[in-house]
Parts: sequence; structure tokens; C-alpha cells
Amino acid sequence: MERLNFNESGAYEGIEAAVHIARYSFAKHCCAGKRVLDIACGEGYGSRLLANWGANAVVGVDVSQEAIVNAERYFANEKVSFLRGTAESITEQFEPQSFDMIVSFETIEHVQDPLLFLRNMRALLKPGGIIAISCPNDWWYFPTEEQRNPYHLRKYHFEEFKEQVESVLGRPDAWFLGGPIFGFANLRHEGYWAADGVSGQIQMQRTSAARDAQFVPAEFGGGPQPKNASYFLGIWGAPDYALTSNAGAAILPLSMDSFKTGIFQGHLPQKDGLPMVHVPADVGEKASADEGSVALSALARSIRDFGLKAEVAVAELGLMREQAAENQIARELYAVIDTVRSDAVKMQRDIATFRPQLSWYREREGERARALEEAAIWKAELERALEELGIAQSKMQSTAQALGQAHEEIQRITLEAVRYRKLCAILPSWFRSGIVSLYRKLRLGKKK
Repeated sequence: MERLNFNESGAYEGIEAAVHIARYSFAKHCCAGKRVLDIACGEGYGSRLLANWGANAVVGVDVSQEAIVNAERYFANEKVSFLRGTAESITEQFEPQSFDMIVSFETIEHVQDPLLFLRNMRALLKPGGIIAISCPNDWWYFPTEEQRNPYHLRKYHFEEFKEQVESVLGRPDAWFLGGPIFGFANLRHEGYWAADGVSGQIQMQRTSAARDAQFVPAEFGGGPQPKNASYFLGIWGAPDYALTSNAGAAILPLSMDSFKTGIFQGHLPQKDGLPMVHVPADVGEKASADEGSVALSALARSIRDFGLKAEVAVAELGLMREQAAENQIARELYAVIDTVRSDAVKMQRDIATFRPQLSWYREREGERARALEEAAIWKAELERALEELGIAQSKMQSTAQALGQAHEEIQRITLEAVRYRKLCAILPSWFRSGIVSLYRKLRLGKKK
């Protein structure tokens, strides 16, 4: 979400609250007692948080007059003020070396002259002051040259961002990566902050500090890296940041039901949803007639056919969603999609069980017979899934004819439609590559 809306009529988005506040929490440790400049402050929520966390004075600047009006309405007070201005011309509005600390989160991708923007920050900072800046990892959200955030002028890889910033500000005390977290927290029964359902996004200001939290080691290869982080952050003038492995977090409490609902899916780019199953058309077509190759060839064709049928199903669902939106979405369609989602969750659990077995078999060519047996079982599971998918499609087609008016279901059905796409993403790339690798090994074993 490019800019948050604090109108009370809007819904509260917990994930958006977390990802936005996490950036400002990066500065919480060192803002106390300082005069802070917040460049590209947006609606002003972060400027207010810095004041709440102990800053003596905070000035928020943004190019959007609408954002400044909203910031003054919701977040200005005796310590927090706002004015309109651009990152490139900001030195015209303040005296040189007039701030103890400057923060600018998710700004550099918007400006016409990034180097001038960086030089302006350096000029406005007092000697010994602190600068904290961030940049989104747009290449994760929009991985091709053609895809991009329409509000951003440039996409940065981490090394590009790092090189550009360091060319003006020098080496930082530390670089950090922003990314989602997972864990468990101890929340007092009926005693933790929760949205009230009516006040909207402004409730994200009601942050509370954790009494204690421990970071456990990330799983091997599972922590954020420059290629898959959400954003990059650097800090100058705060040497103690070089001694810590983490600097700030925003934690959204969840129930165990979040494992079923897939809370992150609604916040992926619309183009993504979840990846479709794509298997090359010639996979399995060149297999020889021995028992192992025939079985693997049939399995490969089944996977490919499943991907094609799933794509057709999703296309039909998209059309039905458009028709449903015009009629305000019927409750019956929700029930059908919920049934399909339950089947998809079960199949995902099946895949999780099959995954280590497949890896073990790939490493041991002598276990070919058992691998083929497992492949046959999995093929049967895929055929069952296709049958269930066909039943679900038939139900949806009949339900679409009886669509009535149910306006209150619009938001919920959108989320459920995203969950339905999970059924089409149950065969990730590692599985397809594993099948091909196993097939090649069996072929080589036969030739020897």
C-alpha cells in the first residue's frame, strides 16, 4: 500500500500497520531528545510516533498537499508540525545544520535527483547527527523490467541503493534488511490492544512496547537476504547500531486461525496471487518404454495436465468474480470456495509429507522401485484432486446462475478467491525440478 488512509470510515489493516511502523521503529532507539526532520512523511503517522518516543520536535515534510492536510488533522501537536515541500528543494526551507536527526523512509525511489536529495540531507544535519533512510526492494514485488510500482521512478537492487547512498553519505554504521517475522507471543487474556472495528487505520498509533522478546536463529536459508527482503535500511551517526543484529520491529498479534486464512496473501501484488503450475510441454514425452520411465512420464504429464486445468479453473473463477461483483456477491459462492479451500489445505499437508521422501529418493538411485511406488500414489492423489476440482467447478457454475445480492460479502469473498488460487500453487518449482532430476538419474542408471 503506497499511502495509508486514516479516514475513520476505512478498515484497519494490521499487516500494513506492521510494515509501516517497523520502518519508524528503526529510529526509536535514537530519537529521544532530538529535533527530527521526517522527509516524505506522508500522512504523518511516523512523525507523531517519533514524538511519542521522545523526540523534542519533529517536522514532517511531504510533496503532497493532501497528505499534509491529513497529517495536520490527525497527528500535529505541540511537538509535531508539517509543511509541504520536495526532497530536492528542502534546503530552501531550513537553515543548514538545523536538525539533530533526519529520517526518510521509502523516498529515494520517488525523487528525480536522488544525489541532490542525499546532499540536502547531509547539508541539513548538525555535526554528529543521525541519518536513517530506507528503500523498498521493488525487484521482489515487480521482478521484470516491465513490471513496476506506478508511483516509483526507479527500482533498486540492494547493491545499487548501497552504492548510490554511500557515494554521498559515506559508509553507514550498519545496513539492515526489513522482512516479515514469525513467532509466538504471550498476550494477556483480554488485555492486549486490538482494533475496535470502527475507528479505522488511525488505531495503528496505539503501539505498545514488548516487555521482552527473543530472536531465535533463522532457519538455514530462511532469513531475509538482499534479493528477498521487503526493504533496505541504513543508518549514519549511530555507532551502537553496528553492535546489534536487529533494530526495531512491529508485531501484529494473530490467532492460530491465521495458518488457515493465509493473512499475507491479500498483501501480495495483485499480479502475483500465487504462482501457477507450469511444466514444460515436452516433459515426459521423450521417455523410453521401461517401467520406471513410463511411470515418471505419466506422472509428468499428469502434473502438466493438472496445471493446465487449474489455469482454466482460475480463469473461470476470475470471470465469475467479475459477474459476482456486479451482483454484489452471493453467499452461495462463498460456501463453494470455502469447500475448495479446505481441500487445498489438505493437499498442501500431503505435499509437506511427500517432500522429504522425494528428496531422499533423489539421492539414492538404488531405491527406484520405492520411488516409483510413491510416484504412483502421488499420481492417484493428483487424479483425485482433479476430480474434486471438476466437482467444485460444476458447483461454482451452477451457483453463478443463482447469484443474489449480498454486499456485505464483497471483502470476504475477495480474500477467499485468493485462497482458492492456492489450489493452483500446490506444486512448486522444487517439486517439478525434483521429478525431472529423478527421471534423468533413472535414465543414466539404465544406460550404464
